[in-house]
Amino acid sequence: MNQAVGNTVVRADDANFVVLNIGNGVALNVQYVFRRLDADAQRVRDDPSYLQTVLAGKNVTMPEPVNAYAGNYELIFQFESLGGVSYQSVVTLNGHVLVGFRFKRIGRNVRGFDSRTSL
Repeated sequence: MNQAVGNTVVRADDANFVVLNIGNGVALNVQYVFRRLDADAQRVRDDPSYLQTVLAGKNVTMPEPVNAYAGNYELIFQFESLGGVSYQSVVTLNGHVLVGFRFKRIGRNVRGFDSRTSL
């Protein structure tokens, strides 16, 4: 898979990406965007997509076809907790192999999504 080193690959359901909340609480107002990292990547979308909630420990199928995203991408998520704190997590993909993960707290009551300010 594109010479990627790693044993964790993208999870899919009916050929669409699946997101898993690995945190302790519900993720609210989840926005996400795929950011292309190289010229080999096929698809670019700057506008964020949206999931209303992702419960802790649960999978949610995303309306994004896995095969549309070959190459190197960052999948950037921004979401809120029940307490109003905003977070961002970034998953780095090489082909469909997960090669990196970063997480940070953004602040309280942050509105808007800017994929250029990723970790």
